[in-house]
Amino acid sequence: MKKIIVLFTTLLLLVLSFGEESKASSFHDVDKEYQFYRDVQFWASKGVIKGYSDNTFRPLNTVSRGEAAIILSRALELPLKGRSQFKDIASPETDRYVEAGRKAGFISGYTPELFRPNEKVTRAQMAIYLYKALKLNPAAHKDLKFLDVGSRMTAYKEIRAVASRKIIVGFPDGTFKPNGEVTRGEFAAFLTNSFYPYV
Repeated sequence: MKKIIVLFTTLLLLVLSFGEESKASSFHDVDKEYQFYRDVQFWASKGVIKGYSDNTFRPLNTVSRGEAAIILSRALELPLKGRSQFKDIASPETDRYVEAGRKAGFISGYTPELFRPNEKVTRAQMAIYLYKALKLNPAAHKDLKFLDVGSRMTAYKEIRAVASRKIIVGFPDGTFKPNGEVTRGEFAAFLTNSFYPYV
C-alpha cells in the first residue's frame, strides 16, 4: 500500500511539474505545437538541459558527446569531483561532467587522453549511454527486431534494451536508424522516457 501511495505522489508531482510552465524557461524557438515541448520545458525547469543566452533552445541542434555527458550527469545528479585525464576537453565544467559520467560508467574516451567532446552522438551511441546509465538488463522480447540492426552490431543489445522499454523507439518503416544523430529535443524526450516513463 505504501508503495502505491509513494508512486501516486511521485506521478502527481511530475504532472504538476509539467504544468508549471512559468517556472521553466520560455524558449523563443520551442512553441506548444512542438512534438517534445513538454519534455523540453520539464527538463529545462530542472536545470538538466539548458538553453542559450539568446533565449533559444535550438531543439534541432544535434547532441555532442560533451553535451551528452553533461546532461546525463545532471539527470542522474552525479557529484562533480575531480578532473579527467582527457587532453582534448577545453572547458573545465564539461571536463568535470565527463569525469562524473566516466566514473558512473556510462561514457568513456577513445584513448586515456582522447574524448572527442564535440563529436556528434548517434542513436546507437545514445542507446549505449542510457543502457549503462540506467543499468538496464537486456531485452527479453525475442521478437523485437529492426531491419537495420543486426545481431553483430556493437550496440545490438543496448538498442534492443532501450527499444523494448520505449526509451528510444524505432520508426514506422521498421528501422531504428542507429547512425542517425540525436537532436536536443529528442534527448529531452529520451530522458522523460528513461526516468518518468508513466507520465
